[in-house]
Amino acid sequence: MHIDYIKENVSFYDEFKNCFDAFYLSQVIHLRKPNANIFEFVLQENNLVAEECLFIDDTKENTDIAKQLGFKVWNIDETTQDVINLFDIKSKLF
Repeated sequence: MHIDYIKENVSFYDEFKNCFDAFYLSQVIHLRKPNANIFEFVLQENNLVAEECLFIDDTKENTDIAKQLGFKVWNIDETTQDVINLFDIKSKLF
């Protein structure tokens, strides 16, 4: 969908993508937030335990589902917060 636009117009897309061990696109794996099955899929694919994971999203519905599944969550307000400040707010999350 919009990922094609991003790939063509965001010069650092590949560099950004390479920052992650795994990179999932909804249209590729055919799962979407806020459905629990996408979270369960990622956990299973990577042998992760929800309670040991932090999920960051700007949509409360998504972080609510993740929290119900055991994830630590940060419902980030992208207008006033930046993920780069994660360590500044660590004590509030853990």
